[in-house]
Amino acid sequence: MKSTSTPPLPVLTCTNVSKFVAPAFLTNGFLGLRPGPIPLVSNPYAGAASPPGPYDGHTPTVSATVAGFLHTDPGGKQPILAPAPFLFETDVVVDGKRMHEHLDQVMVHKQTLDMSNAELSTALSFVGSGWHVTINVTQFVSRSAPTIAAMRLELGAQPASLNVTVQPLLNGSSSPGVPYNSTTPLPSWTWDARVHTLALAADGGFRLGIVAVGSQQCGDMLGRSTYELVVSAQSDTYSAPADPLLAAYLTLEAALYQGGFGALRQANRAAWADVWLGRPLFSGDGFTAADQRSLDGAHFYLHSAAHAASRTGVPPYGLSQPGRCYQGGIMWDMDSWMVQPVSRTAAGAAVGLARFRTRTLDVAQRRAAVNGYLGLNGRAAAYYPITVAMTEGQSASPCVEMWAEQHQTLDVAIGVWEAAAAADDPHFMRHEAWPVLRSVAEWIGARGVWSARGFEIHGVEGPDESVGRVDNSNYVNLASMIALQAALACHATLPAAEQDPVAAAEWRAILESFYLPLDPSGEIVLPFDGADVTNATLTPPASWSVGNLAFLLAHGLPARVTEPMLRATYAFEEALRNKAAYGPSSIPCKGSPYFTCAPVAALAARFGDRAKAARLLRLLAQNYTHPPFDIVSEYSARQGYFYGARPLHRVCPTRLHWARWTHLLASVRPAGSPELVLLCTEVE
Repeated sequence: MKSTSTPPLPVLTCTNVSKFVAPAFLTNGFLGLRPGPIPLVSNPYAGAASPPGPYDGHTPTVSATVAGFLHTDPGGKQPILAPAPFLFETDVVVDGKRMHEHLDQVMVHKQTLDMSNAELSTALSFVGSGWHVTINVTQFVSRSAPTIAAMRLELGAQPASLNVTVQPLLNGSSSPGVPYNSTTPLPSWTWDARVHTLALAADGGFRLGIVAVGSQQCGDMLGRSTYELVVSAQSDTYSAPADPLLAAYLTLEAALYQGGFGALRQANRAAWADVWLGRPLFSGDGFTAADQRSLDGAHFYLHSAAHAASRTGVPPYGLSQPGRCYQGGIMWDMDSWMVQPVSRTAAGAAVGLARFRTRTLDVAQRRAAVNGYLGLNGRAAAYYPITVAMTEGQSASPCVEMWAEQHQTLDVAIGVWEAAAAADDPHFMRHEAWPVLRSVAEWIGARGVWSARGFEIHGVEGPDESVGRVDNSNYVNLASMIALQAALACHATLPAAEQDPVAAAEWRAILESFYLPLDPSGEIVLPFDGADVTNATLTPPASWSVGNLAFLLAHGLPARVTEPMLRATYAFEEALRNKAAYGPSSIPCKGSPYFTCAPVAALAARFGDRAKAARLLRLLAQNYTHPPFDIVSEYSARQGYFYGARPLHRVCPTRLHWARWTHLLASVRPAGSPELVLLCTEVE
């Protein structure tokens, strides 16, 4: 008998720090914090003879990041995400003995991540000869006040006569920034001894302001006391007024006047309750508690990274890895893989993601112009580079070959359209989405060429970089069609006086004439012009790029791709995958990026092989998920295949392609319903 009760949300606990594979990750799209097992210390293993593993011998990384705080990469001279000071750095002093100087006397009993409210709780002890202090730590980054992080310590001293004090240790030693002198007059209350400030300026002119206020309640007769720390950290990308230090002061002042830690905690829990109203739930006898846990983890980390107030976008690994893992650049991952699943349950957050693209449209237009891309009669086109900095949208890729990977521009248009359609906000549609969609449509017209076969795009690279530049990449041509359809649909929503029938007619002509490479039978969509269906192989150098149709499936393939064509293409490419030594369908997904497996599972389910879909999805959870907090990596660490030369790449919150599950959506409850239902009842 199938249970009709809703399973509880995950509460993940680790009681053995030696088993830590990946530290917890707390984020809200503005701040990113990765506390270690000793969550008050940025380097919990300093001086340790044998730090607890594993990471296969690598010490776990504790980090902090702030959206918009970048610095110039010394090698590539590109703006990249900078490490920020660890906001929770705090010392506990017992009768003059500092915990930071005696980490070998700290015992970690357990650490728990409650996904219902994104609170991290840690129980530890600072133990000496004849005395000990228990320390229960609660930490979170606020979803209701997104530039604020908060922490509460509950301390118990034995004997009760111990003098226990807590001291914030805010410092910039782990950051590339240097202190700058704020010339802005600051409020008088900032000179209180409990207030700690830090103002940093990094190469490239990026600035960060941090203000922390701590308050300790004196111990009672039983040796119990509490300490609360509230921190605001702001980059000058967001700060208003312009000085990020003053902006942090003002934000923190408002939070303290409204109730401090307690009020922030209550508001954060309420905000997370709203997030979980859109909880995807499995329905059917074939699903297990582990399946639901994987789905909950995907929903949790996806929505942790997305925020309606964000204007800096979300890098592939969120704010989890400063200086590594694509270095915090914004890529097509956000537009193509994040916006749609977010829009289904939190339309405002999807608009927040899209607003990074609308905000940086002028940069994309200038880039198009200098590359010679102009629309009809000089109309502005937009060209979005494959990787851009989260501040002003300037290119953040030092690789010249990235010029050819221009599908990013199309992914931007698709993401902006999906956010606008979900938000149902006429102002956003008309004044923000439309300018992007129009400019991208103009870029398509400028980028392609007319031939006897129709409209074509030559010398372009699709998502599969191993194939290189080709003519008529099926991904690029199909994504162009989807983007043109979006531009025409948006155009139709405009008041008659603002419509441009000449431009719309040109786009419609291109859409109807777009060339699509097919095999001689006309049943299989080729990956690019000249791909030989009789000599297809996945062995490098690759002659075939699989999965492009699957990647676009969630966005709605153009009518040009009929259901029989989609089925035939899937069957042919599936045969290639099954012959390869690696690939999304290879068991156990040894060499495949995590996100490429999901669309294959979606197509398997679409064509009736639901058992295979379930198997692939469970392999993703099994091979790419790391304890104790269900952090997911891009490549399967358990199969010995790591991304890049540094194994640490594999233990950070994944490229945020959580659509692996939402691609299988078969039914969505009416608007306003509290749950998003995932139906796949025939999975065995």
